[in-house]
Amino acid sequence: MRNYLLVSFAVCIIVAGCQSINDNNITVENSNSKTSIHKATTPTPQESIDNKPSESLLTNQENKSVDSLDQKTERRNVQNPSDVKHKADMNQEKQVVTKLTPYQVLTKIREIEKFSGGTFQGNGKENIYSFLIPDPNKEDENIIYNRLYDISNGNVSIYGKKDFEVYYNLFDESTYTHLKVNPVIIQVDKNHQNEMNKIEQKLYSSDDSNNAKWSPNYQYVAYYLGNSDGGEAYLWKVGDNTPTKINKTERDRYFFKWSPDSRYLVLDTGTSRHRGGQIYNVSTRKISDSFGYIHKVYFSENSSWIAYSNSSEFRSKEKAGYEDDQTEEIWLMDLNNFEERFLIRTDDHTDYSPAKWTNDSELIYLKRDYRTGTKEELEITIP
Repeated sequence: MRNYLLVSFAVCIIVAGCQSINDNNITVENSNSKTSIHKATTPTPQESIDNKPSESLLTNQENKSVDSLDQKTERRNVQNPSDVKHKADMNQEKQVVTKLTPYQVLTKIREIEKFSGGTFQGNGKENIYSFLIPDPNKEDENIIYNRLYDISNGNVSIYGKKDFEVYYNLFDESTYTHLKVNPVIIQVDKNHQNEMNKIEQKLYSSDDSNNAKWSPNYQYVAYYLGNSDGGEAYLWKVGDNTPTKINKTERDRYFFKWSPDSRYLVLDTGTSRHRGGQIYNVSTRKISDSFGYIHKVYFSENSSWIAYSNSSEFRSKEKAGYEDDQTEEIWLMDLNNFEERFLIRTDDHTDYSPAKWTNDSELIYLKRDYRTGTKEELEITIP
């Protein structure tokens, strides 16, 4: 009996000691750190959900790796667009991109690349703003002077060797260092520039304005209001509070081209080299009937004529396999009355197309003979 009591007393002491140990933290020391082991308890099902570790948390070792990689990335000098893309991708998860209006994006791009002018072209693709900036060579149809802005990550892209590639990130100044800036400044006074900015701030406050184009004298901006499928054409004059809708036009996807003296505006439509359009007289607000042409129209230097090519009634055996087998001839339109007439007629094996005006009445054109395989550059005087 005495032995039994002694054993029971010992067991009680051991159990009490174990409970005392579990009720306190145990500190284990090593050469690098201290680790505290806390009493483990069985959580309720709800506590299991509430206390579940976040899957996004990193271990100490992973944090060290990310910190080390960030330090290396920050010290790295960006030398080319591929480096910029790598860095932009590295930083994409770390930064929250602020949603900007097209006007705010264009203003920032102007500041970074040191130019004035440029226009918002629309939101043709999901999460992408398109801008057309001034071309120092005045070849504003050259795709290299487009800027694409990715709304989701702030990357600004330009056209590379084969496709668009990241040029810099709007929110990361370290990616600006490699830019080859060729400043282009439009020639207007400060007050006029302020009035233009007021229009743009209203016009580019949302992404429903498309293909904006300022006149050469910067007195008007043409655009269409809608989406990438089309809309209605408008003209906004500097100093006016509201734009003017261009009447007698259909809902379409317009591109705009101005005459050298800013008196006439081409409303260009189409999705291939075969296009259609109308000519709008800004001062009289008269507009031509729709007419067809190939590729584009060419204004004379005094804005009295436009020259363009169009398909003839002849079909060419030698053009079999081309987009079309009809030969092409040159037409003129008198902009005073919008009357069209032939300039150069063709046959069943020759294409004629305008190239450029050398003065008010001299036009250089191209002749291509499919039968002989020859090409010539010739000149004609407008009678």
